[in-house]
Amino acid sequence: NFHCHCPRDCLSGLRDRPTEWLQHILESNEVEYRKNPTDAQVTQAREDAGGEEGALIKCSVNLQKEGRDGLYDEVCGEKTEEGHAGLCAKHYREYLVHVINTYALDP
Repeated sequence: NFHCHCPRDCLSGLRDRPTEWLQHILESNEVEYRKNPTDAQVTQAREDAGGEEGALIKCSVNLQKEGRDGLYDEVCGEKTEEGHAGLCAKHYREYLVHVINTYALDP
């Protein structure tokens, strides 16, 4: 799965791995990582839902997109899953890969 021009910590080589596999790499190396949304994400979701407890948290990663008038910023807004630190599946895997690379773990 690795490309010849990529280092072993290449995002494209790891991002397509299952979330559980990436988590196992971190846990087996005793590296702490986020699993729960931040208090700010919970508060924002509650405000967006009119104060409703347990409101759906949406991914808050900022994306830069290209439009007719040039580049613009937009929040991802995808649905999040429990245990994914308030991120959508794609951005949570990218976060886990970032942590793996930060600690120079060799999967």
